[in-house]
Amino acid sequence: MSFFRLRALFRRSHMECDLRDEMSFHAATARQTVELEATAEACRDARGVSFLENTLRDLRYAARGLWHTPGFTIPALMTLALGLGAAIAIFSVADAVLVQPLAYPGANRLMELHESMPLLLKTPVAFSAPDIAQVQRAGAEFTGVASFEENQRDLVVGAAAAARVRTTRISANLLPLLGISPVLGRNFTARQDQPGQHVAILSNALWKQELGGDPHVLGRTLHLDGVLYTVVGVMPPGFEFPPRGLPDNRPAALFVPMAFTTTELTDLADGFDFGVLARLRPGATPAEARVQMEAASSRILQIWAAKLGKIPGLSLVITVDPLRDLVIGPTRVLMDLLLGAAALLLLLSCANVANLFLVRATTRRREWSLRAALGASGGRLIRQALTESTLLSLVAAAGGLMLAWGALAALTASAPASLPQVREIGLNGWSLLFAAAVALVAGPLCGLLPAHAAARSDLEQNLRADAPSLAGGGSGARARQTLVVAQVAIAFVLVCGAGLLVHSFVQAEAGSSGTHPQGVTTAELLLPQTQYAAAGRAVTFVRELQGRLEAQPGVRVSAVSTALPTEPNWGRIFTVEDKPAPAGTPLPVSKHTLVTRGFFRTLGIPMVEGRDFTPQEVQGGRHVVIVSASIARRYWRHGSAIGQRIAWGTSGGHAPWLTIVGIAGDVKESGLDQPAGLQTYVPYGQMCATARSDDACRNLYLSVQGRDRALLSLPRFVAGVDPEIPVTNVRPLQAVLDASITPRRFNTLLLAVFGLAALLLAGIGLYGVLSFAVAGRKRELAVRMALGAAPGSVVRMVIGIGGRLALAGLLIGALCAWLLSGILHASLGDLLYRTATLDPFTWLAVAAVLLLVALAAAYIPARRASRIAPLAALREN
Repeated sequence: MSFFRLRALFRRSHMECDLRDEMSFHAATARQTVELEATAEACRDARGVSFLENTLRDLRYAARGLWHTPGFTIPALMTLALGLGAAIAIFSVADAVLVQPLAYPGANRLMELHESMPLLLKTPVAFSAPDIAQVQRAGAEFTGVASFEENQRDLVVGAAAAARVRTTRISANLLPLLGISPVLGRNFTARQDQPGQHVAILSNALWKQELGGDPHVLGRTLHLDGVLYTVVGVMPPGFEFPPRGLPDNRPAALFVPMAFTTTELTDLADGFDFGVLARLRPGATPAEARVQMEAASSRILQIWAAKLGKIPGLSLVITVDPLRDLVIGPTRVLMDLLLGAAALLLLLSCANVANLFLVRATTRRREWSLRAALGASGGRLIRQALTESTLLSLVAAAGGLMLAWGALAALTASAPASLPQVREIGLNGWSLLFAAAVALVAGPLCGLLPAHAAARSDLEQNLRADAPSLAGGGSGARARQTLVVAQVAIAFVLVCGAGLLVHSFVQAEAGSSGTHPQGVTTAELLLPQTQYAAAGRAVTFVRELQGRLEAQPGVRVSAVSTALPTEPNWGRIFTVEDKPAPAGTPLPVSKHTLVTRGFFRTLGIPMVEGRDFTPQEVQGGRHVVIVSASIARRYWRHGSAIGQRIAWGTSGGHAPWLTIVGIAGDVKESGLDQPAGLQTYVPYGQMCATARSDDACRNLYLSVQGRDRALLSLPRFVAGVDPEIPVTNVRPLQAVLDASITPRRFNTLLLAVFGLAALLLAGIGLYGVLSFAVAGRKRELAVRMALGAAPGSVVRMVIGIGGRLALAGLLIGALCAWLLSGILHASLGDLLYRTATLDPFTWLAVAAVLLLVALAAAYIPARRASRIAPLAALREN
């Protein structure tokens, strides 16, 4: 930019004086005063400052216009801020969940491995301990292979009461593999990754909550399951492992060495409990790593065959997947759905604001025409209108950011624990950039149609006549009606998606769990490893605890089990006598539970056929089993399962045969929104009375049926048997069942909020159009009423206009939803339970709700129209 342009921009007054002097000289000599101003404007254009001056002038004019019309500005700002706030909030969530890398250095090269056995299991599983060594030997494409196992333990710090904490066993190389070091202390050494080495690393949250952030924490001791552990490190703030999003895993509060035991290292083809992480070397790809894992798979199968005998048709595949893909995989469908819903809501907001601009443009036609008569071009008028809508959009973006901030705070507070990257969710620089970009697009989008209509208006007609009414037709009226129909159609698609999720949630919540949870309270117990390692010790504790409980007034029945309905359990392969699995088909796997006497009665699980376990069987007598009705239907459809036998493992194994003595009703073992699978139950004493008490025998769930007052004393009853055993997570069984659909509840709530916002915006849009119609037809309605029209007929006429617009929108919306049913199925299919994408009940309910909202929005202006005073209206100019 030249010196003269800079001078013209910053010394404008001096330049204007010079320009006026020069123009006065030319006027005196040429006497062409009419052309002076045009010549001056041309000179300003030549200096390059006219565009900036006009833009600033347009902004000042737009700001004054918006400030002096609060009846238009406030609704438009609120409407657009709602749409922008939703878009910004969902963009921020999607950015954190789908875009941002995991919080580990070089996270894109972290892989998680699984073992997949199509013959045995439908889905991949974790590793057994002996197989991990084969992966480490074959993994030349990896810089390291580490393992981990999640569990829960009772933590005692000083004289405080015991607390149940999530604990993860990790190999000594896991933290270096992740690229993370303790902020205090050090990592485990290879020597400490051996049995008998009791050291621990604390998460930052546990360090602050339980130890007050003590800077001298290193070397302090704490009790885990009654064993003394020494603190050797504290992790940095924000570090989480396992990362949220991995199925059946949650971030740990405390880490201890993996220290594989001899039993674990010799547990071939069983004990698939250990997660495996690996880091690709620079330049390597997951495909190359998978090729190498084929050699490890072959070696593992050879070891299994040498020890256990060859299983015909058995194959093993080691999967190698990016850790990030496994973390975000379960939530990708939800994120895509929310992004689509936010886009539709923003489009709905823009249509609503565009309608408001159209109404405002109709009332300003005389103003636009006067400016055109004074020489303003059509492009100049359009630029002024777009400046106004863009300014409005930018201000609304500021309000949208505040709404998004509040929405994100509420969302992160209520998000399920499985939502990945939840700590990263929030407003950041990308959020601000997105808000500005969307505002700069939404503003012109809202103002383009009314600006175009204003630029093409009839100058002479607008100067001579009042603004035409909605009833009088015209392009403005048709545009407003079209926008309202479009709003209702968009709202139908959005509310229909939300309605399908609501219907699905109701179906899941109302579905039978297979139990009767009323009056049942549950609690978690973890028997200390050192005190309850001896065979039979856990059985003795359980028997004495049940005796004490049932002797208390108000306790009707009690039971102890190794799992509760809808909560994770372990699976066991089983073989049916004389019914081997056909070659090439998956072997049957049941969800397996150890139970005491009274289990089925306490939880209200019906006994379809046969009987419960006898006292002798409970104490570890003959080998018996109770199977679920689904097993009986599969293998003995035309006969009775009672007296038949099954065995654990594959055919040809050495496990004893178990006689079926009862058939229990099916129970939802994975969640209320999941179908019931195959289930088996054996007496607790049958396994735990003669073997070392492993985790299966020590991790217990206590279930008690009785009066609430009696159940409040569960910790006291347990302490009466063993004061060293803490009782945690005391809650009603119904709360256990409800927790299984927490993610579905969260998803449904989010979409329901979008649906309610869409209903609100559609109602506001229709209300605005009809209010303007009533105002524009006030004289006509006055004449009608003066000639004898009843107020009721006026109400029906106005409501009829709204009803026709709403019906047109519903038909178009239903057609769009039907045409997009494939996309809806792809988006919602994984989130729906017993609900079809084209569910007629949901579609009719959504249509009825939208129609009611439309009629309610039409009723207010209809009532206003019926109360018009004819004489006062006819006297108005």
